[in-house]
Amino acid sequence: MLDQPSIHRGKGYPVCQNCGKRMRLVQRGPRFDDSGYYERQVFACCYCDHHIERSVKTDGAARGVAHDVIE
Repeated sequence: MLDQPSIHRGKGYPVCQNCGKRMRLVQRGPRFDDSGYYERQVFACCYCDHHIERSVKTDGAARGVAHDVIE
């Protein structure tokens, strides 16, 4: 089941940069700028509590590189 593609938009679930475990989607919402509409996705690691954020185009293509969320 883990090898199947994610049902969420984008490239699926990322791997944690700290511990290497699969991260889970904890927040998503709309975002837009001059070049179009995007979906903001925030992922969290259940093991080390590391968070990352990425933006995904509405057609599912990743926009830019995921970055750490500063809380």
